[in-house]
Amino acid sequence: MASEFRFLRGAPQVLILENYPKAWMDRYVSRKYVEIDPSVIHGSRSQAPVLWKQTWEQAPEFWEDAAGHDLKHGWAQSTLDGTGAAGLLTLARGGAQEITRKELEQNLVRMRWLGCLAHLALQKRLRSALPKAHGINLTAREVEILKWSAAGKTYDVTASILNITSETVRFHLRNSCRKLKCFNKTQAVAHASMLGLLS
Repeated sequence: MASEFRFLRGAPQVLILENYPKAWMDRYVSRKYVEIDPSVIHGSRSQAPVLWKQTWEQAPEFWEDAAGHDLKHGWAQSTLDGTGAAGLLTLARGGAQEITRKELEQNLVRMRWLGCLAHLALQKRLRSALPKAHGINLTAREVEILKWSAAGKTYDVTASILNITSETVRFHLRNSCRKLKCFNKTQAVAHASMLGLLS
């Protein structure tokens, strides 16, 4: 049985931890299969589990290639969170024994639980590394204002809470957006949270 967990932070940042055959992973990476893998596409849109056989028609050549590496049957379970991160846990096996709908239903709770645990573990690991890797240095005031924005507070309410002017709130949010390379405060809050800068 092979397992895989993907931690996605937007399309360019994908971490894959797996125990698939090396030849398959070399092929998967070199052919950029992550861009066409139906289980990944499904997992980015839905948290419903998906059996591989449900997606065969979407990418028959991809699945034939996987079967050639003795990866014939599997299912994927995604986890999505409010920070823009998504994880995909895949369990797979070779041989002739298909994964039935009944088997999926019997193991669904455990599969979701395992997916959530893997997601939390990887999220914690990546959050600790990403701020340093990106060199983002928000000031204490910028973090404070982003936290109030995350709580749904307006410029005026945040200004009142912090005993500063609304223009000062806007100034700090503009700086945060610039440092985080975001276009607006909503995106800045989500990105800062994803990087673990608001915890």
